[in-house]
Amino acid sequence: MPATVVPFPSPNEPWLVHEHPDRALDEWARLCACNVCTAALIERGRREPRAIIAIRTESDRLVVTSDLLAEALQADSSLASLLYVESDRVRELYVPVGAAPLPSPQRWWSATCAADDQHAGRPATRYRVPRRESWARRKARSSESTAPAAPFDSAPRIEFVPLVGAVRAARTKYRELVAAAAAWALGERRALSLDVLAMILDATETRHDDSRSPVRWSRTGVTAVLSVHVLNWCTVNRVHLPARVPETLWTYLDFLFETGRIDPESDPLGELRKPLCCYCGLDEQGVPARDEGAPRAPCECHVVYRGPDAGQSSPLRVDGVDGTL
Repeated sequence: MPATVVPFPSPNEPWLVHEHPDRALDEWARLCACNVCTAALIERGRREPRAIIAIRTESDRLVVTSDLLAEALQADSSLASLLYVESDRVRELYVPVGAAPLPSPQRWWSATCAADDQHAGRPATRYRVPRRESWARRKARSSESTAPAAPFDSAPRIEFVPLVGAVRAARTKYRELVAAAAAWALGERRALSLDVLAMILDATETRHDDSRSPVRWSRTGVTAVLSVHVLNWCTVNRVHLPARVPETLWTYLDFLFETGRIDPESDPLGELRKPLCCYCGLDEQGVPARDEGAPRAPCECHVVYRGPDAGQSSPLRVDGVDGTL
């Protein structure tokens, strides 16, 4: 999937790491659980081992060094080994603004742990590590910190699987809908990847908007599926991101509207196509745009559509093309 066509107007705005994997992390970086964001964090741990990352959990706030975070990510993507509170869960990773670095050789700090130390009258120690670790593991970590760093290439490799195997359960689950879409596309002489379509439909199960229905779509829902949920599905199922994801979703949305299967509560088709054009770089025909530098209307991918009366009827392009499609 190509990066977003709309450039950020200012460096002081939030940006998604998986859209700009070569950009240095800063306080405006937004991280998710996809392969690209994980690889960026691991690479940062190699290049800037003492740089800090903040972790917001359900019960705590933590600060860890990039090298410790990289170690934890390669061992367990849930980061359970870094958590101080029992049965806690990670909610967000971010680069803290204006935070001082941890004093060497400290690599971990927890707000809850610091409060416990203060309440118990214990002096805070720079060598504090997560409570879950045994003393043997702590001693081993201390010896590891003085040993030469292992080559980055020696990190465990992810074994990817073919999409056709990973999507088999989804093809069965959405068999009737996928078959109907395939028959419609064949009659319309439209290309449609059935495996990619089944993957998209399975990824909709993790949406937080609408009713998570494969036939009910909103403009922000399309954006979320393309920018987050499809990437996460590929990460969980150890699949390389397939080609033609935006084009497949474009054809599927056309199928829903043309056959009357679309949920009446869905946004208009023209609004659902906007993220496919703005975020994915398709033109008004649903194919990759040849002129990616053409002027576009302001991005509305993350704006909830409230109808034309709310002033949200801007065209996909600003060169006179009708945005209603």
